[in-house]
Amino acid sequence: PSDILIFQQTSKHFGQQLTTGLLSGRVVVAVGRKAFIFDTETNKLLHILDHTGGINCCKFSKDGRRVVTASMDCTAKIWDSMTGILLLTLRGHTFYVSACAFSPDSTRVITTSEDRTARVWNVENGTLLLVLGGHTSTVHGCAFSPDGKRIVTACGDGKACVWCAETGECQLIIEGEHTDSVSCCCFSHDGKYILTSSYDKTTRLWNATDGTLVKTLRHTDWVRSCAFSSNDKLIVTACRDKIVRIWDTLSGQLKRTLEGHTDHVESSCFSADGNRVISASFDETARIWDAQSGKVLSEIKFYDCVLCCDFASTSYC
Repeated sequence: PSDILIFQQTSKHFGQQLTTGLLSGRVVVAVGRKAFIFDTETNKLLHILDHTGGINCCKFSKDGRRVVTASMDCTAKIWDSMTGILLLTLRGHTFYVSACAFSPDSTRVITTSEDRTARVWNVENGTLLLVLGGHTSTVHGCAFSPDGKRIVTACGDGKACVWCAETGECQLIIEGEHTDSVSCCCFSHDGKYILTSSYDKTTRLWNATDGTLVKTLRHTDWVRSCAFSSNDKLIVTACRDKIVRIWDTLSGQLKRTLEGHTDHVESSCFSADGNRVISASFDETARIWDAQSGKVLSEIKFYDCVLCCDFASTSYC
């Protein structure tokens, strides 16, 4: 059956589980060689975005009007999220593209790759602005700081690096604590902290200025992704042990576990209002959860492993 038919068949049932105000807006999920954008309130599939290789990462711009996808086909693509039209194809990486993210003002995109580089691109014309070299292994993750002046990258050598987003100068190397690959990284929304997750079964919170370790969040298996809530009070992590966890940032205490996936959880993040969490799993589903109760609000079944997911910050439809 077609991709659209699969989506319709498996999404129509969860409309009965709607909670007022919790299922509204758009999400994007990466499944095989496609990324799907859909409206979570109406269960309507809006657009399908295609690559010629598997998609590893998909992210909305902060204004919600664009999506960037990173693929095994060694390219990243920028799409109009309102129409599904391809705007740009970013070529230059020599191996697969592992991750991608927009700058806060949506004018730049950063991509990372197995070629051991991160690259910064102009969103309007696709011009390559910076190449961040010096990594000694695959670069698995990347993010801009909230003011757009810094970039953090996550590397397979167990390090996270902080760069000047204007010059490409490496300003800080965070090392010595993670004992395996760093899989994901991000800044807090106030810019004070950096969060990293690792195959060493930990997520770690760092001072973004000097790289001092602040907190260690311990898991039972590889941690595949990490993210802050919009107010920075909570952290969500996705783990290979099939569990999504919500943590208190200040205390480092585990607040809630979201259980129900039947295989590795690859990605998770909060909605802009912090009321929901979306997760992507090898069990071929994406799930949306009530962040307060831990209940599943919706489950979307696909034909392949779901590797990444993201909420749009705004609700354009």
